[in-house]
Amino acid sequence: MVEKGPKKTSTKADRPERRRTGGSRHRPDDYLSGHVHVVARLFRKVFDRRVSRFGLTRGQWFAMVWLYVEGAASQTRLAEVMDMDKVTVGGIVRRLEAKGLIDRAVDRTDERRRVIRLSPRAQPLTDALFDEVDRLHDEALAGLDKKDQAALAGLLLKVQENLSGLD
Repeated sequence: MVEKGPKKTSTKADRPERRRTGGSRHRPDDYLSGHVHVVARLFRKVFDRRVSRFGLTRGQWFAMVWLYVEGAASQTRLAEVMDMDKVTVGGIVRRLEAKGLIDRAVDRTDERRRVIRLSPRAQPLTDALFDEVDRLHDEALAGLDKKDQAALAGLLLKVQENLSGLD
C-alpha cells in the first residue's frame, strides 16, 4: 500500500489579497458574490416598486415574460422555466387569470392538457412593462459604454455557467 502525503489545502498565502477594513476579517464587499447580491437586491427593489404601479408583482411579471417568450405553456412547464414549485406558480396563474391577463385553453396537440397564454388584454401592459424594464437597465448601466455593457454581460454569463456546473 502506497502512503499518500498530507492533502494539500489552500492557504491564505495562496489566495489573492483582499481589501480588509474595520474589525471584520471577512466583509461582503471583499467578494464578487457580495457585489452580485447587492446589485440583484437593488434591481429587485427598484423593479418591484416600478412593477407595482402596474398592479403586478415580480412573480406575475416573470410569468408573463415566459408566456410571451413561449407563446403558451402548461403550468408545469411554467414552473420549470420560472424555477418555482407548481403550487406557487398556480397562485400566480390564478391571480393573473383573475386580472384577465391570461387565458387557459385546451392544448391543440393533447386535448387532455390545458395551456396558459397571455390574453389580448395583456399586450398593452406587456409592452409598457418591457419599456419600463428597458428604462431600468439603461439607468442601471449609465456610465458604461456598449463595449463595457457587453463585457459585463459576457463575464456574468461565464460565472453563471461555472456555478451551474457545481453542486
